[in-house]
Amino acid sequence: MELNPAVDRLLKSLAAPLANELKNILEEARTSLEAEIQQRIQKAVSDAAASAQSSATQQIEVAVAEAQEAVRKEVTEELSARAEGELQAATSRMKEEARVAAERWASEKYTLTIEAQRWKQFGEFHSQILEVTNQGEALTGFLRAVEGFAEACAVYVSKPEGLTLWRSRGDAVKFPAAITAETANPQYYFAPVVLRAKTVAAIVAAPDFDRPVLDRLVAVLARGIEGIASQIKATRAAAPQAQAGSSRAAARSAENLLSDEEEQLHVEACKHARLLISEIKLYHETEVRDGRVNSDLYERLRADIDKARAAYRHKVAESVASRRDYFHEELVRILAVNDPTRLGTAYLGPMLS
Repeated sequence: MELNPAVDRLLKSLAAPLANELKNILEEARTSLEAEIQQRIQKAVSDAAASAQSSATQQIEVAVAEAQEAVRKEVTEELSARAEGELQAATSRMKEEARVAAERWASEKYTLTIEAQRWKQFGEFHSQILEVTNQGEALTGFLRAVEGFAEACAVYVSKPEGLTLWRSRGDAVKFPAAITAETANPQYYFAPVVLRAKTVAAIVAAPDFDRPVLDRLVAVLARGIEGIASQIKATRAAAPQAQAGSSRAAARSAENLLSDEEEQLHVEACKHARLLISEIKLYHETEVRDGRVNSDLYERLRADIDKARAAYRHKVAESVASRRDYFHEELVRILAVNDPTRLGTAYLGPMLS
């Protein structure tokens, strides 16, 4: 079909503007599309970056949390180990301190016990010296009292040949058999026991010793021996009067009177009995105390009493033993405190031959 020439001319006249317009439209569409594509790309990139950042942040947070947990666990374990170590160390220190304190207390307790025992003996000697009846008993008590105040001590008694060793304590020191103030070791303690301006004994102690305490004990010993001497003197002075009174009352025959020699034998027998019984009392205080309470002294001390009686009979003259049993009298007086019933039913009483 053929176009109208007018139309054809119109179309031709419109072709260029339409082409330009179409070109513009296409250009605008392309530009708009490119812009939109660019926006989409940027959005996609931004979204991808945001997503990557979010993921990285999460990973970082997880890593931080894991690191914090690991550090916490490590620190906790380290603190626990350190606390355990410090606790064990503190426990060990406390145990060691407790052990040292216990050992120190045990040592101090032992020292205090020894010290108390020393002063107990010191005090007992002061009271016992008033009860002694002979010099041997006094000297024995002195040696016992001085034991805690001198490493070694010896008692010397006066004899015609000089000061002779009577008895000593302390095996580490060997004391000479005889001594004088001049021959005594200058480092030793030396103190004479003087009675009425006459030396009756001497005390010698080897180092270490407590001089003030020894001086005190020697002074007490001297007073005790002086009291014994006064008692013996009074007994001897009263004896003739008692004998005279007895003679007048009983008209005793002349053969019953004692000569001076016989009287001396009786005095020695009495002294020997006192010494033997006093030693039993001195070395068996517990048995003596319990025996008095239970009235069975002889049963408790049978072996010692029988042994002492045998020693008494061996030394005492038959003329004395047949007249008077001084051993029995001293046994009743010293051990039984003048109450024969305290000796018990097993005791047979005086033995006169």
